[in-house]
Amino acid sequence: MSSLSDYQNLAEFNQFLDILDDSHFLDVNAQWTVIVSDVIGSTQAVQQGRFKQVNIIGAASITCIMNTLKTHDFPFVFGGDGSTVLLPTAIVPEVIEPLRNLKNVAFNQFDLDLRIGYVSMQVLLEMGATLKVGRYALSKGNNLAQFKGNALTKAEELIKNNHPSSVQLQFNDGQEKPNLDGLSCRLQPMPAKNGIMLSLLCHPTGSDPEESQKIMNDVLQFLHQLTNDNFSSFNPVKRESSKWRWIPDTFWLEVHLMKNHSSKFVNFFRKLFEVLLANTLLKLNLSAGGFEAEKYKKELVQNSDFKKFDETLRMVIDCTESQKNKIEEFLHELYQQNKIFYGTHVSRNAIVTCVVYSASNNGHLHFVDGGDGGYTLAATGMKEQMRKSKN
Repeated sequence: MSSLSDYQNLAEFNQFLDILDDSHFLDVNAQWTVIVSDVIGSTQAVQQGRFKQVNIIGAASITCIMNTLKTHDFPFVFGGDGSTVLLPTAIVPEVIEPLRNLKNVAFNQFDLDLRIGYVSMQVLLEMGATLKVGRYALSKGNNLAQFKGNALTKAEELIKNNHPSSVQLQFNDGQEKPNLDGLSCRLQPMPAKNGIMLSLLCHPTGSDPEESQKIMNDVLQFLHQLTNDNFSSFNPVKRESSKWRWIPDTFWLEVHLMKNHSSKFVNFFRKLFEVLLANTLLKLNLSAGGFEAEKYKKELVQNSDFKKFDETLRMVIDCTESQKNKIEEFLHELYQQNKIFYGTHVSRNAIVTCVVYSASNNGHLHFVDGGDGGYTLAATGMKEQMRKSKN
């Protein structure tokens, strides 16, 4: 895979278990670059109750790149407090200044330090890392990249350790804001219908790709069987749970993220009108200008990223207490066998951050995280296991 069109033309698969089939994946060559963003100190921010801010800034780098490149069809994954994006090296310069503007916004508007860095695949391949990418179809026109190998993990390590082979983006001196149109967090938290909202991270310990794949096969097959062969039963985003307030708690977050098209006074009323109009249609199940509220709500369930694989299995699942116990017992046994690192976090609900590029034409994705900062807090347990393994 050497160009964005190679990725866009890659045949989709629509069964999540098909991530185990290498025929759905292409090798990523040296002509690509891995961009990683994450909120420094996200655990502390989450513990302070700022998980919605962390989530929206974590998703903002994806939205920023979408709007800059004018396409949503490129490889990326949302990780709760940040994201990973894969782009052809030739187009990376186009997104640098918008990402630096985003770094400014995160710090100046939200007091969050957003680390953004990138590493070329050429460097990662020379270090012995590997990467394959596939396209998992949520619905027509909406795909999520799935990744195999260890290059993303290696890139994150290099960036966080400020390795000379990585490039760290710095603040700039301007006041320009990036284009984050379409990014919002207006849905009320999704309550766990089955009793438990479980945020789950699972990463194989070994460096052998075949052994890692076998282990992840065992994990996924176990989870699949636990749902009676229907992953959708785990989906925390449900039609009946989708609720919108007239003015969402995150209204001011959106106002602060607006690009400076005009005065703050004008921006405020533009956003207020936009939110009230959208929420009126959604709350009253109305249609207007090609937008159909009921259709959008059904698509919302389909287009939610509650399960994904980016060298780490990431899931936010609505499960029973019994299922949660079985999952943790199973994962702990694999950890004791030195086969995986894992982390979990239990909450009562899920938080959904939305990116809408065409609300009337099934053009929207919904990034799911466990309530109270599920992925961020689950990661603390997994990182502690990784730290112990090195001692």
